[in-house]
Amino acid sequence: MSGTPEAPTLEGVQVASLSIGIKKRKLPIKRKCLIDGCDINATRRKMCNNHYRHFMKYGDPLFFKNRKQGEGALHNSGYWMFEINKRSVLRHILIVEKVLGKRLPKGVEVHHVDLVRANDSNNNLVACQDRTYHRLLHKRTKALHACGHADWISCQICKQYSPSSEIKQYKNGVKWHPKCWTEKFGKRGKIKK
Repeated sequence: MSGTPEAPTLEGVQVASLSIGIKKRKLPIKRKCLIDGCDINATRRKMCNNHYRHFMKYGDPLFFKNRKQGEGALHNSGYWMFEINKRSVLRHILIVEKVLGKRLPKGVEVHHVDLVRANDSNNNLVACQDRTYHRLLHKRTKALHACGHADWISCQICKQYSPSSEIKQYKNGVKWHPKCWTEKFGKRGKIKK
């Protein structure tokens, strides 16, 4: 008999011997990016992350927007940004500071009249002394676009705009039509089911 044991037999049928051990996993084959000259591993559609993002955004994996020095960039928030002395600065603030001839004081905010953040023309920018005034401008602009009257107020129940004489206002900021309140909560003020 040789040094290796034979597999046990069962009435003439040979039974395979059990091997106990760790299964070998096939490791994924790392492929390089499809684009010539790019040695980064491919992740999606046979391209690296950078080329894939450009393909999805612009339709061409080789398209790169090269801006001229000092041209700025459109930020994700919709504002144009510049880098000055290694500090990011919003373009609309630079424009207002240039018109005023000095830096904006702390707390001053810049409002875009047409609500388009990328439109930084001089006649579209208003310097607001604080955030409260800036919010008031947005509130009045929203009312003007919705009903044609900047001084009308929105009912918090029906969302319709009406003159302030028709809407009941409370000190805590709640505003509604008396009719809407009665329909929703009843005469006693309890929520109807």
